[in-house]
Amino acid sequence: MADRIFALSSGRGVAFSASGDALARRLVVFCLPTGMAGAFDPDPLITDTWGVRLITLDRPGYGSSAVLPLGEAPSIDGRTDDVAEYIQTAETVADEVSKADFGKIGVIGWGAGAEFAAALAARHPELVDRLALVAPRAPHHAGRDERHSGLVEALRARPGHSVEAVATEIADTGWADLSSVGIADDDPAYDTNAGLRHRLERSVAEAATQGSLGVAGDLIAFRDSSWHSGVGDVTADTLIVTGATDDSVDEKQARWYGSRIAGAEMVSVPEAGHLVIATEWDRILRHVAPKHGGLPPEIRQ
Repeated sequence: MADRIFALSSGRGVAFSASGDALARRLVVFCLPTGMAGAFDPDPLITDTWGVRLITLDRPGYGSSAVLPLGEAPSIDGRTDDVAEYIQTAETVADEVSKADFGKIGVIGWGAGAEFAAALAARHPELVDRLALVAPRAPHHAGRDERHSGLVEALRARPGHSVEAVATEIADTGWADLSSVGIADDDPAYDTNAGLRHRLERSVAEAATQGSLGVAGDLIAFRDSSWHSGVGDVTADTLIVTGATDDSVDEKQARWYGSRIAGAEMVSVPEAGHLVIATEWDRILRHVAPKHGGLPPEIRQ
């Protein structure tokens, strides 16, 4: 379950989870894929020694996060504004009294979470100095090949449908499992990362706490294309990481971001799948929190 509930100025509650160093002055926000929520840490052994605070905020309808008020349509920009408000005003997890003052932050977007992460960096450049897009899912209009995508990645919302209507429509599609999120059962990351499967399953279960309302909200938000033109305005130092054997996200999707973000570095990892987020976690943290160290090589081995 999420660690705490943050009350936005509107009064709506957003559930958030934190891992890593509670006293760290470097904050990294992790935008999870559609169908995942709660406190997912790709590799706690690395995170806990990095000197970084890793935060995930559950989007409306996921976990303990309240759904949007009647009449308010989910949008990518709306979710980035939720994150921005949290960053600017939230209390630190470790200190119930003092306000957080992290300065600029790092942002990671994995899978469909890349849409939210890129939009956050574009919409709030004053907050984000480093961005990592990992196995990034490009918008639907980019013409990506969805024949091998996970179920949740391929689902769409019909125009004009409410969150509740979409949630009812997809309720029995079987989206709440790892294969539906685009993770292969034989992903090589499982062989080297203890507890990874359990942490992933727990995150998918957390996403389904309120049924399919969270996924439905995401699907409606993905119809929002207003943020697309702003991707070229991203000023954050950007790293884009893909797995060469990932069947759910191809290199064309990564190039959609790479061709728009000036100076973006693109890396394809041989023999890595969709869980490149776990196998390359050290590299990803080194990018978004470059002044911090991580585990010594002899311990990582």
